[in-house]
Amino acid sequence: MSRKHRYHIGIAYLLAFAAAVATTGIAFAVSWISPVDLSGSEPIQDKDRVAVAAVHGDVVAIWARSQAGTGVTIARRQGTSGTWTKSNPGTIIPGQLVWAPTVIHSGAEIVAAWAEGSVKGGCDTSHRIVAYSIAGSTTSRRTVKTIHHGPATTPHVAVNAAGWHMVFAGSDTAADCRASRHGLYYSFRAAGSQEWSVPTRVIAHNAAFPDAIQAGVSHPRIATVPGSTTIHIVWEQYEKQTAVVDGSSIWHASGVAPSSFAATRARLSPVTQQYAVRPSIAITANRVHVAWTQTIGSGATPTAQHIWYRTLQSATLTRLNEDLGPVHVNSNFPTFAGSSLFVQAEKVCATWHGYYGSAGAGREQVTARCSENSGISWQTPINVSGDTTRLSIFPAISIDPAGLLHFAWAEYELTSNAYQPVAIFYRNSSPARPESPTLFLPLVSRGK
Repeated sequence: MSRKHRYHIGIAYLLAFAAAVATTGIAFAVSWISPVDLSGSEPIQDKDRVAVAAVHGDVVAIWARSQAGTGVTIARRQGTSGTWTKSNPGTIIPGQLVWAPTVIHSGAEIVAAWAEGSVKGGCDTSHRIVAYSIAGSTTSRRTVKTIHHGPATTPHVAVNAAGWHMVFAGSDTAADCRASRHGLYYSFRAAGSQEWSVPTRVIAHNAAFPDAIQAGVSHPRIATVPGSTTIHIVWEQYEKQTAVVDGSSIWHASGVAPSSFAATRARLSPVTQQYAVRPSIAITANRVHVAWTQTIGSGATPTAQHIWYRTLQSATLTRLNEDLGPVHVNSNFPTFAGSSLFVQAEKVCATWHGYYGSAGAGREQVTARCSENSGISWQTPINVSGDTTRLSIFPAISIDPAGLLHFAWAEYELTSNAYQPVAIFYRNSSPARPESPTLFLPLVSRGK
């Protein structure tokens, strides 16, 4: 594709996107630093998530490498004018694979977690849950769970004054895994210690639907309340009531200890949404914010998707893609447009991937939308990635204490009639905000 052709595609995308959001009002006021290619030429794990965390100018991004034995890449930039450095913690057992990494930054310590084994996901081969920490010049790695089965093991970590909290989904046996009997597991690492507790199953696979012929938990997320010992979890709950009728919904539980999760279990997504998937959660002092994706049509191959938001304190639902229209993904490489949610003070931001109508020529872009008043009202959506020649998918977001936005995502390129991951990109907003709110849709081309 010629540079001129890419330019005109970009202009068309800009005009379509701007027209779509024009009815929302004033756009979120933000300026951008140019995107940075963090991965270079290193191999990237296919169909896998990226994570990012930022505190006081210290930014860390993490992703899995596809080359056996090389584990994850942790990219770090200390200071807004600092340079990126990368480290590659290898696998515990040489030659194995890593997937589903996550990362959190407390300000004093960085903690990451991921799944690791000889085969990515799947039920017949067990894998491990691994935690890795960086505190100053000291690193530590621990195996949190040794024998685990699950096609969608996605650990997630949160921190409070008591210590570090981790959740993940899966099964103890291959037989339970094959029957989708995935439960929700919890582990804890006390402040000042590097040892994680033996994981316990705190939500049974069929706790939400005890009469279903098939049920299971997946994609749990955890968050803590500032200045409190209370922890909150959300998860995607699968249920099959008959041989031909199934569905998935978003559930929540909370408490100061995992033993209280079962008693506080409650459904968040409405029963009118047959397929609600991929939840995310973030908490301010007085609000619990949750977002998820609703798929329209078949659960596995949706014809359209919507991004929904609500707080625990109110049942009012906000469709974050309302002004853009349904979210679409390309049929050659279908994905769930899962959202990533983050809060800092009163600012709440969500990000997801997809394209809208004919804009983007079937190539997903990273969209973000923010609220400056704890989700009461929302600014217009913004396009973060801006490259219409590639798929920009699986975004993650963090907001630092200064209010700057930090994004990381994966980019895929069509090679030999198949999409392959080619780069991990990072972008952050600039401390120099524009004088008046404007819609910023960068036209940058990183495709070949």
